[in-house]
Amino acid sequence: MTMNESTRAEAASAARGMWALGDYHRFAKELIWSFGPVLVEACGISPGQRVLDVAAGTGNVAIRAAEAGGDVVAFDITPESLAAGRREAESRGLELEWVEGDAQVLPFGPDEFDVVTSSAGAIFAPDHRAVADEMVRVCRPGGTIGLITFVPAGLGAELFELFGRYAPPPAPGEQRPILWGDEGHVRELFGDRVSTLELTQKQYVEKLSGRSGTPRDYVEFYKETFGPVIATYASLVDQPEEAAALVLTIVFLGALGLARMREPVVPQPFPLAAVAIILAAYAASHAVLPPIMRAAITIAVTLYCFHVAVFRERPPAAFWGLVALALPVLPSLQFTLGYPMRVVSAALTVVLLQAHGLMISRQGTFLVWRDEMVQFDAPCSGVNMLWAGLLVTFMGCVLLRLGVLKILVAVALSLALTISCNVLRASSLFYVESGLFHAPGWWHEGIGIAAFMLSAAATLWLLGRLRDWERLAWAR
Repeated sequence: MTMNESTRAEAASAARGMWALGDYHRFAKELIWSFGPVLVEACGISPGQRVLDVAAGTGNVAIRAAEAGGDVVAFDITPESLAAGRREAESRGLELEWVEGDAQVLPFGPDEFDVVTSSAGAIFAPDHRAVADEMVRVCRPGGTIGLITFVPAGLGAELFELFGRYAPPPAPGEQRPILWGDEGHVRELFGDRVSTLELTQKQYVEKLSGRSGTPRDYVEFYKETFGPVIATYASLVDQPEEAAALVLTIVFLGALGLARMREPVVPQPFPLAAVAIILAAYAASHAVLPPIMRAAITIAVTLYCFHVAVFRERPPAAFWGLVALALPVLPSLQFTLGYPMRVVSAALTVVLLQAHGLMISRQGTFLVWRDEMVQFDAPCSGVNMLWAGLLVTFMGCVLLRLGVLKILVAVALSLALTISCNVLRASSLFYVESGLFHAPGWWHEGIGIAAFMLSAAATLWLLGRLRDWERLAWAR
């Protein structure tokens, strides 16, 4: 099964953000750095050979291939890993070419490499057929393709199975990494395009150095360093924002209802038909939908009935925006929007800091200053600010009873304000994180709160202008 280009691009974007979490170089040096020499020896890499290491991470195999005399290209989807690998190679006096991209679409010509490798990397690309096709395409006739993967019968498979229960659902056509350890699957992928296919099993034991070695230490290390595990845990932790949105929405609607009690109300029939349809849909889907979807329908029905009971009318369009924010959507937003927002914020932050006279550059979502990488922000804080900004925006739209077009404009302005204030916050935090300005620990949270307050105030001011423009349009 293969994926279409749109789905493949979305999966690649999500993977780029996921692998940027944590500290992959630390993970690799601690647990899988021994893979490199094994694969280099198995592929017989020798001086002068042109070598491509696909999904190279921080250079586990690529650096060892360069030490063996190969002309090496390290290829990976995550800029942060490439930057860490480049520093590791430079510390060893090695020169490699580091290229960013997707393993499913290699930006190289046919027959360009003598050896193509991947150590527990390309197996995570969702479209296995595309990966195999690309590896065969760029490897010259008579060349070597070598991979390290995990077998379906080992503990690695059990680990994948465990986290797969809690990870976001796979995209259409996405295949499990552990299938690369199945000989039949590999033979089907490569077919008669390879002259020989050899599979060798070896035992691999993960062991942490410098720690007590307890299961808790092992788990904590993964949670600190390994992007997929960090992303999975982030989707499981309690999200108080949705609960706060639900409470705030109910309080907000209740306050509006009390404020309007003194206004004359035109009697309208209670829209029982709409409520009955929604409840019937919920009952019919109870055996089909997962609990999270049933909970979403329950929240939507509850808020709809509450609004109808208070106002005796159908809710305005912006009400459904409040309902969406009260649903458990924040982990999905963090998974899909977290990385793109960090990249945009980091790029604009570089421009602003360079305008201040600082020699700053960017590697992925990190800022590079004085040959050091500075992570100025938590991975999902930008999405949290966007979520809070949208909450304020939709409440303002409900209060001012703006039309659909004005709501869309307000949401776009809220996104622009969130990014702008996030850039101001990141620029301010850079001075603190880089040590240019010494400040107490509470400044980090204080700067974030100040940035949000600025964004919220600007949002409310713009909503007022939108209302005035709507009134002016009606007056004309």
